Amino acid sequence: MRQNDNDGREWEEEVICNELILQGLRILEGLACDPHNCTDICAAPGLLEKITMPLYSATLIQDIDKSEPWADIANSSVKVVHHLITHAAPGTRLRHEISSNKQAVTNLQSILNLGGEE
Repeated sequence: MRQNDNDGREWEEEVICNELILQGLRILEGLACDPHNCTDICAAPGLLEKITMPLYSATLIQDIDKSEPWADIANSSVKVVHHLITHAAPGTRLRHEISSNKQAVTNLQSILNLGGEE
């Protein structure tokens, strides 16, 4: 098999994976409009860590600049986090976790600065 075939297959698999992640985040965003769902989402083992993972990434801004799909995923992640903070009883804890993490605060400030440049 030629190298180009492998590259094409890997790229296709990455696109499909990104789309599935994005779909999942969109579903969570819709569910997070209800406070009861927010509580359940925050209580689900490991789910909150997966949702907030982009916020804690040391390379978030560079990755957003390089990859539109990653930018879409990060954007959806922030939207879900916004709903969780706004609607969930555990939102106070989540706000504290994010605000006490230097990387997350730096990423959020950078995102705000990116939005101001447009």
